[in-house]
Amino acid sequence: MKQSTYKYILEQYRDVLEEIWRVRKTYLVDYIYSKKVFKDNEKMRKTLRNEVNEYLENPRNELKIYNFLLKNERKLYAEDIHRILDSLQECYESRYPYIKELFENFETAIGMNLDYKFYLPKHKPEYIGKDTIDKYKLYAKGFNLDRVTDFLIETEVYSEETLDSEMKKVKQLDVDAQENIDMFGIYENGGIVLPRVRDELSACITIHELVHNILLLKKEEIKESNIIYGEDLPVFYELLYQKTNSFARQIIHTTEIALKLLESYNEEPLSIQIEKVKKYITKD
Repeated sequence: MKQSTYKYILEQYRDVLEEIWRVRKTYLVDYIYSKKVFKDNEKMRKTLRNEVNEYLENPRNELKIYNFLLKNERKLYAEDIHRILDSLQECYESRYPYIKELFENFETAIGMNLDYKFYLPKHKPEYIGKDTIDKYKLYAKGFNLDRVTDFLIETEVYSEETLDSEMKKVKQLDVDAQENIDMFGIYENGGIVLPRVRDELSACITIHELVHNILLLKKEEIKESNIIYGEDLPVFYELLYQKTNSFARQIIHTTEIALKLLESYNEEPLSIQIEKVKKYITKD
């Protein structure tokens, strides 16, 4: 699986290099030819040059994302890699028609010897800047909602159907998780308020609150309020997520029982973790 993932990254990396080469080649040919037809129209050539340079910043920035994926591929989740590759492919498909039409307009103007036939296409695509690069890197590290929900299903905290249903109750706030930590939680009306997942803390808060939510859903089955409303299981699943993520660095909080659960974890579902907590509480 790892080899095929690396292969997919490398294939798209090469596609981006080819795109850069193709755009630069087309630009140089059109630029040189235009000097024969429009010798004194530097404004026209400057417009083309500026648009091409701005356009090329996008694939060049993408290369930084691909370099990060290639360098850290062994630490990353295959699902996250494939989602990023799909997203970057969509970026290419949305931007390339723009530069293609730009060159076609320029070449039409040259062919007809009519400079006014050269104009900028409508619907300029959004380009990838430094902020977007950072977002892709954080996503690749597993600090994203897709990874969080995958984790909760893989560890059998939720079934896929139950999680899909409960996520409909979620309201995500695009705010700094640390500065607004008191806003997140399960509300009396059944609503769930979570931060938008974009870093380690917001990922852990999301796991924490969604574990609280499933415990409330199972309260008739669990019966013991110190487990239903307690912190041991939510903290344990935070710690487990961090343990399985090579980029997790933040120490948020722990409980003695959560640490015991982590030490004895052997890929058991939530139901077994609940029984373990009951035994630890009884011993205490």
